[in-house]
Amino acid sequence: ALETGKLQVCKAPIRINGKTNHIEARYFPCSESEVIVIVCDVTVNQRMECALRESEARFRDAFDYAAIGRAIALPQGEFIRVNNSFCQLLGYDREELLTKTWPEITHPDDLKSSLEYSQNLLAGKIPSFRHIHRLIHKCGKHMWVDLTVVLLNDVNGIPLYIVGDIVDITEQVLAEHALQASEENYREFVEGTDDLITRFDPQATITFVNHRSNKIFGLPPDKWIGLSVYDFVHPDDKQAFQEAFASWLAKRITNTTYDNRQISRSGQVFHLLWTINLHYGPLGELDCINGIARDITERKVSEQVLKYLATHDPLTSLPNRTLFSDGLNHALLLASRSGTNVAVMFIDLDGFKSVNDAFG
Repeated sequence: ALETGKLQVCKAPIRINGKTNHIEARYFPCSESEVIVIVCDVTVNQRMECALRESEARFRDAFDYAAIGRAIALPQGEFIRVNNSFCQLLGYDREELLTKTWPEITHPDDLKSSLEYSQNLLAGKIPSFRHIHRLIHKCGKHMWVDLTVVLLNDVNGIPLYIVGDIVDITEQVLAEHALQASEENYREFVEGTDDLITRFDPQATITFVNHRSNKIFGLPPDKWIGLSVYDFVHPDDKQAFQEAFASWLAKRITNTTYDNRQISRSGQVFHLLWTINLHYGPLGELDCINGIARDITERKVSEQVLKYLATHDPLTSLPNRTLFSDGLNHALLLASRSGTNVAVMFIDLDGFKSVNDAFG
């Protein structure tokens, strides 16, 4: 201080009563040979500065080496700090990102909603926001990210910085979209098919049916839930169906086919051909049973007509030789089992030839 004639400042630790304190001494030259020294205890300030440096170091490490992308931007959107994960996420160098803004790397289709969130944040309408949208990678590809943003204000409430945490959820979003598309395709298939599709539990209680149920049975899908699959079975087929159902459970089959008659709310009888699939859980327990039924009423009627035509004369509707042979074979089989006899009588009709020649 004497040599330079200027104020000199010295900071040093000192021991007082066994404790280390920090002092700051200021040397003011007041003449060529005299110096005024003012000594202040700056222990508290020194400790605060050390704590601040440690806090800043911890923040720097937590920011730069976080596993998720982190960025700090000005209220206008210019980046002023980005971490390593954010750079790797978007494929840019740190210096490149610091020349860009939030809107520049946001997908155009998501920019409007993103700006609305930011405007509400800067206006103080919301303290923070979370937004799932797309960012643009350096190579041009689109990425889905889960963005969480908070606003830092000064003591007067004026916005200083926008801090954002970014997590890449592209694979998750793509998987969700694929699942949604699959569900839509499944729904279109289930509701668009002409088959009745139903699901019921091991107690035969219905848990799902498609809209085909309304056309066949006159009952909308929501009215089926909680009913039993036996409620619509024809009375003459109910016992056989119950026995078949019990057999499926006992044998633990996974799929089978079955046909029976069903009755609609109006009393109309339908013939349905069922494809039954039983689904078992990881522990072997039966979870549910899916049934796909096709209306084969017309086919059954056709089969009955064909069977009738094959065994009856179309002109007189009398049984023909085929039906007679079937009846005779059946009678012979019963007689053989019971040890009885069978008699066959042949009757000649006089004058039948002239009738046949004249009328067919």
